[in-house]
Amino acid sequence: MKLAIAPVQNNSWPVKAFLVEAASPSTWLRDIFQAGIQLKETVVYPLPGKTANSVWGCLVVMNEGNLPNTRHPLFQLAGDVLFIPACTALRPILISTDYQQLFRGARHLMHPELGLIELPAPIIWEEIVGLPAVEQVESVVPAETVFIPGDIKIFIVEERSPDDLIEQMNKELFPAPLTAGPLNFFEKIKLYLLRLLLGGKPDAAAPRSRFRNFMAKLFSQSGLEKPMQKLAANLEMLEERNKKEVDKLLELFRDNPAEALKYAIPIDSRGASRGSQPGAFELSRRWMNFSLFSGTGSGSGATVYLANNEMARLQEQYHKAANDLIERQQYEKAAFIYLKLLANPHRAAEVLETGKFYAEAAALYHKNNQLEKAAECYTKADMTRRAIDLYKQLNNPEKVGDLHASLKEYEDARNYYLQAATRQQEQYQYLDASRIYRHKLEDHEMAQATLLRGWNEGKEAVTCLGRYFSHIGDEKERIKEIKLFYSTNIHKRNSEKFLQVLKIDYDALVDISVEVRPILFEIISSLAPENPHILSELKLLIPDDNKLQKDIVLYRHQLLQEKKNKPIGL
Repeated sequence: MKLAIAPVQNNSWPVKAFLVEAASPSTWLRDIFQAGIQLKETVVYPLPGKTANSVWGCLVVMNEGNLPNTRHPLFQLAGDVLFIPACTALRPILISTDYQQLFRGARHLMHPELGLIELPAPIIWEEIVGLPAVEQVESVVPAETVFIPGDIKIFIVEERSPDDLIEQMNKELFPAPLTAGPLNFFEKIKLYLLRLLLGGKPDAAAPRSRFRNFMAKLFSQSGLEKPMQKLAANLEMLEERNKKEVDKLLELFRDNPAEALKYAIPIDSRGASRGSQPGAFELSRRWMNFSLFSGTGSGSGATVYLANNEMARLQEQYHKAANDLIERQQYEKAAFIYLKLLANPHRAAEVLETGKFYAEAAALYHKNNQLEKAAECYTKADMTRRAIDLYKQLNNPEKVGDLHASLKEYEDARNYYLQAATRQQEQYQYLDASRIYRHKLEDHEMAQATLLRGWNEGKEAVTCLGRYFSHIGDEKERIKEIKLFYSTNIHKRNSEKFLQVLKIDYDALVDISVEVRPILFEIISSLAPENPHILSELKLLIPDDNKLQKDIVLYRHQLLQEKKNKPIGL
């Protein structure tokens, strides 16, 4: 039987292979890879050339799937044994048994130039392709870098303890030494002993000590009144010199409040202040910085006693200096005065909050156990986690939910919103509960149901039902709901409240005014016999009818008279 191939328009068999005309296996591999084909997806047969020991090319057969686009000639697989060019047909036409009998299960290729070829064993690439030796490469792992996100979605200030929050406010100051001449060491000791001997605090109104009374009596009996008077004169002289130190401080406050703060002494509730030596106030530097939570600086911590008038002068000057610093927007120094010098942490926190030093203000409020204000300032300072902890202590689940939502922790936020809404309902605060459902949980059905519950239980009933109707956006639907509600839920006991509900939107919405007017007339007419004053509501329906107004007054008066004259028991 003579076999031949003839050109046709369409393929009769599946296209399963393509032909690469090249003698080099490296060219075969290049063309296969350029076609986007993996070697494991193919079976490649080498094709002999026209001369002995030569190679013409190769036939690339796909195991599964369709062939990709390629510039090489394509071949059909006829009868599962014979590859013929695409768009050709075998002549004569064979049936499947003919293919098996003629080719005996071995695959062949029929090519116009090469003729009929029995395909040899397929190529085993591992035998002809040599892999390069694996080179040991030492890899160096780079150090971890800071991840820079493309978008900043949440901003949180790193939390620190309250005592560390105001460290950045420390400002080291180096003032020039003052030219004042305070009491020397021996004079201070002398003043201290004379105070013990002659009466303690340098206050003219202070009672005399028992020891002083005893010494005065002893000196009087011994004829030594003059030494006693001399000691008193020495005490007065030392007190005067010590008082001049206070005057210097007050003068410095008037001239340079910021400089005076370095030498200021705190005043406590006993009329005492803190100084460096017992007994005498020396104008010396006490504050190395204006840190609100640090120690007092260079002082040793002993107590200085001042007269009442001196303490009052200092207090007045401290308040004036603080107000001046606030006007100059030096809020840290003003807060320093209130906290360290006047022992008023609440006012110090208020000043810091005014200056938008929220973290520092929060720390002071927290230390002063003003948790609500502390939580507000922590929130403003973006110290969200600390604010969450405080609002949990304050048992404010709605605020906790808001803060979790700001951190995009929506599941936690939802849980706390549900707690808040439940608590509001338990406390009969149905308006607040519906607000949480509607705006925080986005549950409009539950919000509406909560408002209806407020109406039914008589808790802010008019406002609840008014809100219920106002949240029905479509006017036609609102009118429909009003009519349905009137027919199914309104009776004589609650009809007057329902009248007040309808008045809320009566003037604002024309369509509603027209539709609900019959309902208003019906309610007023049914209530008038028992409550003649309800007739005044007709002014809402027909405001410009003066005759109606007169009729209302007459009819109401008539009803009141009838009600007054009605026999008891009838």
